[in-house]
Amino acid sequence: MQFNPKALFIPVGLIALGLLYQPGGYAADWLFPDSEWATRWRYGLEDDLEGAVYQFDKQPHDCEFMSAPMGSKHCHYERQVATIRIRTNQSRREVSFDEGRTWFSAEGTERRAVFVTWKNVQE
Repeated sequence: MQFNPKALFIPVGLIALGLLYQPGGYAADWLFPDSEWATRWRYGLEDDLEGAVYQFDKQPHDCEFMSAPMGSKHCHYERQVATIRIRTNQSRREVSFDEGRTWFSAEGTERRAVFVTWKNVQE
């Protein structure tokens, strides 16, 4: 029986992709903070947000340097992300509205969600 290096490439490649998938989501979200696909990738990695509904507000543009009147507007917008996380512990359903810091008993109507809004920051 002869050794075939191509047969080894597929499993090693799949393992490498698996190891890079999660760090890639965080890196994409950091590199492209305005991107919806990067936000979906990063927050889709978390178990408490699996199958979440995403709502993206449009980023305002009233701080642009080249918009009338011309010149510095002395402001920019920062992305704000809020989540509704749901987990199940031994037949108990819990919900968190503060990024998983505190958990409460959940009703059956709550759904996982990610909300992206923009906050005006004055310079």
